[in-house]
Amino acid sequence: MSRPLRTAVMLSAVLLGAAALRAQSPGADPASMLPPAGTAVPASYRIGAGDVLAMRVYGLPELADAQMRVDADGTIHTPFGETPVHVLGLSIPEARAAIAAELVSDHLAVAPRVEVVVVDPASHAIVVTGMVARPGVVQAIEPLRLLDVLTAAGGLSSNSGAEVVIVTQEAGGAVRERRLAASAVLSGLDTGANPWLRGGEQVRVLPGGFAYVAGAVSAPGAFTLDDSDPMTIRKLMAKAHGMTSVAKAGSAQLVHNVGSAHPVAVAIDLPAILDGQAPDLRLAANDLLYVPESGVKKVSYTLAAHTLSALSLALGTILVR
Repeated sequence: MSRPLRTAVMLSAVLLGAAALRAQSPGADPASMLPPAGTAVPASYRIGAGDVLAMRVYGLPELADAQMRVDADGTIHTPFGETPVHVLGLSIPEARAAIAAELVSDHLAVAPRVEVVVVDPASHAIVVTGMVARPGVVQAIEPLRLLDVLTAAGGLSSNSGAEVVIVTQEAGGAVRERRLAASAVLSGLDTGANPWLRGGEQVRVLPGGFAYVAGAVSAPGAFTLDDSDPMTIRKLMAKAHGMTSVAKAGSAQLVHNVGSAHPVAVAIDLPAILDGQAPDLRLAANDLLYVPESGVKKVSYTLAAHTLSALSLALGTILVR
């Protein structure tokens, strides 16, 4: 069958069906053929792959479709239509116009009045994992602040030193991470710590970081940081139950960013800090306090701090408290 003849047959079927329906129900409202949207979306919503749309055409109920999923290539297929309609990135009014143009080009309607509803806005998902009450998916049918996303996920199960990591895949395929202290996000005082999210992001709420102590101490190990009770040199030494008899306290070092490719070692006056004669320093995540034994050269513990695996070997077993 030739294309013109096939098109004429389809159009005849549509028109005959419409006439029959009007004869049976002269007062029927074709609006009733559209299902309600599962989640109300604004007209500015941008359609994405995986969304489910519903459409109707006034006066032509046979052209209604309640389940049109947007394919991975960003297109949908209307009933009886031969031409895929590209709707990816379109707003709802723009999708109406695109569908109407397809119906005209496929000779299925003349000046059609099309209505479109987003039944399932599945393409703007924000995946929330980690230390939240309800891990899962939050749909950003319009831009949401990070704090709103965390609230929708039931809030944090614990914010003691927790860190919020936002993972975004950029257009070129590169993955970008942004790390924020949970305490700063939850305070709501700093808009920089409460960015807008538009869907496609992963939000991971991770436990608080650790401060480490190693060397000539009675209980070396890793200790959890807590924003409500900041860790300091004196508190860390108390948790480590003090120094051993062979400790060389005057040569102690504080190593920042332990486990990274570029740790930074700073000499500290540990005896003066413990005696209250020097300021007690607050520790950050991945800080290492190293107290050498008498006779140990500086290079040995500086190199040992380059990776956490090396530190683990040096300590034998890291105890988390």
